[in-house]
Amino acid sequence: MDIVNAASARATFYDRNPIPLGLNYNSSLAPHGLTVRWSYTVPVGKKFLMAYSYAYGFKSVLAGAPGPFRGQIRVTPVVGAVYYPIWVYTYLLTLGDVGEMNGNTSVAFLPGDVIEGLTQDTNGGGNILFSIGMSGTEFDY
Repeated sequence: MDIVNAASARATFYDRNPIPLGLNYNSSLAPHGLTVRWSYTVPVGKKFLMAYSYAYGFKSVLAGAPGPFRGQIRVTPVVGAVYYPIWVYTYLLTLGDVGEMNGNTSVAFLPGDVIEGLTQDTNGGGNILFSIGMSGTEFDY
Protein backbone atom coordinates (compact mmCIF):
# COMPACT_ATOMS: atom_id res chain seq x y z
CA MET A 1 0.00 0.00 0.00
CA ASP A 2 1.30 3.44 -0.97
CA ILE A 3 0.73 6.41 1.25
CA VAL A 4 0.64 9.65 -0.71
CA ASN A 5 0.58 13.16 0.67
CA ALA A 6 -1.08 15.45 -1.86
CA ALA A 7 0.60 18.51 -0.36
CA SER A 8 4.10 17.07 -0.81
CA ALA A 9 4.02 17.78 -4.56
CA ARG A 10 3.90 21.52 -3.88
CA ALA A 11 7.08 23.44 -3.12
CA THR A 12 7.42 25.21 0.22
CA PHE A 13 6.74 28.94 0.22
CA TYR A 14 10.40 29.94 0.02
CA ASP A 15 10.72 27.97 -3.24
CA ARG A 16 7.71 29.63 -4.91
CA ASN A 17 9.28 32.71 -6.51
CA PRO A 18 10.16 34.42 -3.21
CA ILE A 19 10.66 38.17 -3.16
CA PRO A 20 12.11 39.72 0.00
CA LEU A 21 10.29 42.90 0.96
CA GLY A 22 11.00 45.56 3.54
CA LEU A 23 9.29 48.88 4.22
CA ASN A 24 10.60 51.50 6.63
CA TYR A 25 9.92 55.09 7.59
CA ASN A 26 12.36 57.23 9.61
CA SER A 27 11.89 60.93 10.28
CA SER A 28 11.82 63.60 12.97
CA LEU A 29 8.43 65.29 12.73
CA ALA A 30 6.54 68.24 14.15
CA PRO A 31 2.94 67.68 15.38
CA HIS A 32 0.62 66.15 12.77
CA GLY A 33 -2.58 64.13 12.45
CA LEU A 34 -2.76 60.42 11.75
CA THR A 35 -0.76 59.95 8.53
CA VAL A 36 0.02 56.86 6.43
CA ARG A 37 3.80 56.74 5.89
CA TRP A 38 3.96 53.57 3.79
CA SER A 39 1.50 51.02 2.48
CA TYR A 40 1.70 47.53 0.98
CA THR A 41 -1.12 45.56 -0.65
CA VAL A 42 -0.55 41.85 -1.22
CA PRO A 43 -0.82 41.34 -5.02
CA VAL A 44 -3.25 38.96 -6.71
CA GLY A 45 -1.80 35.44 -6.91
CA LYS A 46 0.66 36.10 -4.05
CA LYS A 47 0.87 35.67 -0.29
CA PHE A 48 3.05 37.64 2.10
CA LEU A 49 4.75 36.29 5.21
CA MET A 50 5.67 39.11 7.63
CA ALA A 51 8.70 38.00 9.61
CA TYR A 52 9.48 41.16 11.59
CA SER A 53 7.81 44.49 12.42
CA TYR A 54 8.57 47.40 14.72
CA ALA A 55 7.54 50.90 15.76
CA TYR A 56 9.62 53.42 17.68
CA GLY A 57 8.96 56.98 18.83
CA PHE A 58 11.41 59.27 20.65
CA LYS A 59 10.63 62.79 21.89
CA SER A 60 13.65 64.64 20.43
CA VAL A 61 12.48 68.26 20.92
CA LEU A 62 10.44 69.29 23.96
CA ALA A 63 6.80 70.21 23.36
CA GLY A 64 5.02 73.26 24.79
CA ALA A 65 1.85 71.40 25.74
CA PRO A 66 1.61 67.65 26.33
CA GLY A 67 -0.20 65.38 23.95
CA PRO A 68 0.08 61.76 22.91
CA PHE A 69 2.15 60.50 20.03
CA ARG A 70 1.82 57.13 18.39
CA GLY A 71 3.38 54.96 15.73
CA GLN A 72 1.56 51.85 14.53
CA ILE A 73 1.19 49.21 11.88
CA ARG A 74 -2.40 48.76 10.73
CA VAL A 75 -3.65 45.68 8.89
CA THR A 76 -6.83 45.79 6.82
CA PRO A 77 -7.56 42.21 5.73
CA VAL A 78 -9.86 41.36 2.83
CA VAL A 79 -11.80 39.14 5.25
CA GLY A 80 -12.14 40.15 8.88
CA ALA A 81 -11.68 43.27 10.98
CA VAL A 82 -8.90 45.88 10.99
CA TYR A 83 -6.24 45.21 13.63
CA TYR A 84 -2.95 46.67 14.85
CA PRO A 85 -0.17 44.12 15.43
CA ILE A 86 2.27 46.90 16.42
CA TRP A 87 1.23 49.95 18.45
CA VAL A 88 3.34 52.54 20.30
CA TYR A 89 1.49 55.20 22.30
CA THR A 90 3.04 57.67 24.74
CA TYR A 91 1.54 60.62 26.59
CA LEU A 92 4.55 62.08 28.36
CA LEU A 93 6.13 65.52 28.12
CA THR A 94 9.72 64.76 29.13
CA LEU A 95 12.51 65.16 26.60
CA GLY A 96 13.78 61.70 25.67
CA ASP A 97 10.49 59.83 26.27
CA VAL A 98 10.46 56.62 24.23
CA GLY A 99 7.79 54.27 23.01
CA GLU A 100 8.99 51.06 21.35
CA MET A 101 7.47 47.74 20.25
CA ASN A 102 8.92 44.89 18.21
CA GLY A 103 7.16 41.91 16.72
CA ASN A 104 8.98 38.90 15.33
CA THR A 105 6.24 36.35 14.87
CA SER A 106 5.41 35.16 11.38
CA VAL A 107 2.04 36.33 10.09
CA ALA A 108 0.71 35.27 6.68
CA PHE A 109 -1.34 37.68 4.57
CA LEU A 110 -3.61 36.90 1.62
CA PRO A 111 -4.09 38.68 -1.72
CA GLY A 112 -5.72 42.09 -1.22
CA ASP A 113 -4.71 42.46 2.44
CA VAL A 114 -3.31 45.94 3.17
CA ILE A 115 -0.49 46.66 5.66
CA GLU A 116 0.26 50.31 6.56
CA GLY A 117 2.73 52.20 8.74
CA LEU A 118 1.21 55.26 10.45
CA THR A 119 2.32 58.12 12.71
CA GLN A 120 0.52 60.77 14.78
CA ASP A 121 1.71 63.50 17.15
CA THR A 122 -0.76 65.73 19.02
CA ASN A 123 1.83 67.57 21.16
CA GLY A 124 1.68 71.36 21.24
CA GLY A 125 5.06 71.67 19.53
CA GLY A 126 8.36 69.84 19.65
CA ASN A 127 9.44 66.92 17.49
CA ILE A 128 9.16 63.15 17.60
CA LEU A 129 11.68 60.89 15.90
CA PHE A 130 9.66 58.04 14.35
CA SER A 131 10.84 54.73 12.92
CA ILE A 132 8.23 52.24 11.69
CA GLY A 133 8.81 49.23 9.47
CA MET A 134 8.33 45.61 8.59
CA SER A 135 10.01 42.93 6.52
CA GLY A 136 9.03 39.60 5.09
CA THR A 137 8.70 37.49 1.95
CA GLU A 138 6.19 37.68 -0.87
CA PHE A 139 5.64 34.39 -2.73
CA ASP A 140 3.29 32.64 -5.15
CA TYR A 141 -0.05 31.64 -3.67
